[in-house]
Amino acid sequence: IEGTVSKTTNFGAFVKLPSGIEGLVHISELSDNDVEKVEDILKVGQSEKFKVIKVNEDERKLGLSLRTEPREKPQEQAFVPREEKKAPARRAAAPKAPKAPRRSEPRRQEPQRQQQQQSGGGMKGTLQQALEAHLKKNNK
Repeated sequence: IEGTVSKTTNFGAFVKLPSGIEGLVHISELSDNDVEKVEDILKVGQSEKFKVIKVNEDERKLGLSLRTEPREKPQEQAFVPREEKKAPARRAAAPKAPKAPRRSEPRRQEPQRQQQQQSGGGMKGTLQQALEAHLKKNNK
């Protein structure tokens, strides 16, 4: 099909066909050899004969190509199992304990801690509180 290059990009070139439809020639379809730059092969305004290689009516896309030979599809290699090697036996890992679910609400404080915060003693450590209680007891 005859078409005129309307725009080049780093991934290919857009080609306007006489019917007004625009198709894309991907950079991998520009030549049978590797292509570094689209502009090395096609220039805007250049007319060429392209092969239609893909038609997607749903997305209204047309895939075009300049290749003379069809792209080779990678050959699928048949699965050939290797000979099994006997690996040294490993000790099984101990099963992990399930994790506790995360709480979405803040933890409740113990009553003793609530009392400390209300009495202004929230900043005192337990050791300091024990010392103060001992002093009070001995001073009486």
